[in-house]
Amino acid sequence: MLKVSLEKLEKMTNHGAEDDPHRHVTGNFALYSNAGTKSGAVVYFELEPECELGNHTDSAEEIIYVVEGTIEATIGKEKDQISRGELGVVPVMEHHNFRNIGSNTAKIIGFFSSPNIVSTFEKVFLPLNFKEFDTTKLPALKLSR
Repeated sequence: MLKVSLEKLEKMTNHGAEDDPHRHVTGNFALYSNAGTKSGAVVYFELEPECELGNHTDSAEEIIYVVEGTIEATIGKEKDQISRGELGVVPVMEHHNFRNIGSNTAKIIGFFSSPNIVSTFEKVFLPLNFKEFDTTKLPALKLSR
């Protein structure tokens, strides 16, 4: 069995984007093909109050699970709230964004239907200076078995 601790996961922090200081996210992919998965991937991220992930598309369907907090999910032209313990589905290549509308840190897990994910954002993340996040370019993880 592949096993990863979200508490020990090396997380990246992005502070804003081009002209959007509220785009602040901490997180990383926890499982993906280079970590040994064959048919799925998992991302974990946190959003501080009033912060958002940023509008983007993903190359595979994503199921979102809110571990803590309440977020506003914008999927295409639809907006809805997802709170602790709830799931939501984002169709493949649908533009979407998640924004923390609560007063505490929102913690979210995304489950993907493919081990290789390409997330393409509308705005560049700073200071890492990327617009596309491709799991095939991530290093192999040393996970517990």
